[in-house]
Amino acid sequence: MAEPRIKLPRLFGLRPEFILLGMALALLIVAVSGFYYTQSVTARENTWMTLVKQMQSDVSEISKVGANSALGVPPDFATISALAENFDANVRALTAGDSDLGIKPLPTSVSAEVNAATTSWQTMQKGISQIVAAETSYARLQQQRAVIADAEAALSPAYEALAERLGQRGAGSSQLYLAVNQLLRLKQIRAASEDLLKQRDSQPHLAALSKEVKTFSESNQSLTALDPGLGQAAPEFQKIVDAEAAIASDAPSLIPLQESVGSLKANGDALLQTLKGLEQSLVDNLVKRVLVPVMSYGAAALSILLLVLFIALTVRTQRSLIAAAEARDAAQQRSILSLLDEITNIADGDLTGELTV
Repeated sequence: MAEPRIKLPRLFGLRPEFILLGMALALLIVAVSGFYYTQSVTARENTWMTLVKQMQSDVSEISKVGANSALGVPPDFATISALAENFDANVRALTAGDSDLGIKPLPTSVSAEVNAATTSWQTMQKGISQIVAAETSYARLQQQRAVIADAEAALSPAYEALAERLGQRGAGSSQLYLAVNQLLRLKQIRAASEDLLKQRDSQPHLAALSKEVKTFSESNQSLTALDPGLGQAAPEFQKIVDAEAAIASDAPSLIPLQESVGSLKANGDALLQTLKGLEQSLVDNLVKRVLVPVMSYGAAALSILLLVLFIALTVRTQRSLIAAAEARDAAQQRSILSLLDEITNIADGDLTGELTV
């Protein structure tokens, strides 16, 4: 006996399998939208984290330059300027966004940390501006220091020869001492010009340099009177005098430079702490955001389940239709065979039968 056809309930005139398919597609759209949203948010947050970590690296490098400068290493003006410019660009991108790079502003949930980092950066930025502004003066001071070093190398043989000549003439010990002491004073002048740039407080070294140059000049006049031949070294001596005057003119610009360099590491450490606080706040926000991913995975799983039910229901419906068609065909065949049997009986002379159609 053929399986009877199953009639499934309809909703709004639609077959159930099509309702399941529509629901599955709707849930699939929800899942894809959720995944897209999650990926977009994750990419945005990863960009924020990358920028914050880059800012931490920049601050560490700036602090390192400040620490080295405090130990006497010449400031790397180009590095400080480049790092500060990059840091400033990242601050603007995080606070105001950057449409060209597709960077969104940080959320208001971390506004306190952003304000703290911005304030700390503004303090550090003032010091960096003073350092960069002194670059030209610092370069001139380095040039004058080199002039003094070259003049010392040129004058030392002249004073050694002078001491030898005075000794040959039988000059007094005070005159010989004055000539030999000029060699020592040349070294002191060079050392003072170097310490002026290396040390944090330039004023004492500038005073020492001016004092040594003045004493050297007075002694040089006395020695030139004793030995006019020393006058041949006058051009080299004049280089020292001119260099000292140029250094005295540019030295005041070293005061804000050295003060800013001295505070650079402390300001950098304070800024680094605020950036770490900002990073932690961003991490906390990442941990809290779990609802959308869970809903997306749930919608995807449910859509798959509905698709499976749709396939199963479709197969079952088709099988029912096929079984019903087969049953109908079999009934028709039986009716035809029965009709043929009756016709055959009548043909054989049995007129008692009745045709059944």
